[in-house]
Amino acid sequence: MNILDALDHPQLFKKWFDAPTWEAWRAFLAALFALPMSEQQLGIYRHCTKRTAAPSRCGHQSAPRKFTRSCRSCSENPML
Repeated sequence: MNILDALDHPQLFKKWFDAPTWEAWRAFLAALFALPMSEQQLGIYRHCTKRTAAPSRCGHQSAPRKFTRSCRSCSENPML
């Protein structure tokens, strides 16, 4: 089980993290742990980081920092 599976699991965190407002953070977690991304998550990642390819290594240091700085400004973007 990975972090996104845990967020989706009804006996763990689903009731707290099921709202669409968490999509940007789900994309961030997928990037941080180099998990497969949905098309929507990849779109959010590309929009926030201006990168084309998702991280291929878990814990890649530059992508999460850029992503968190960008998420603050793009969280109000109607695209999300």
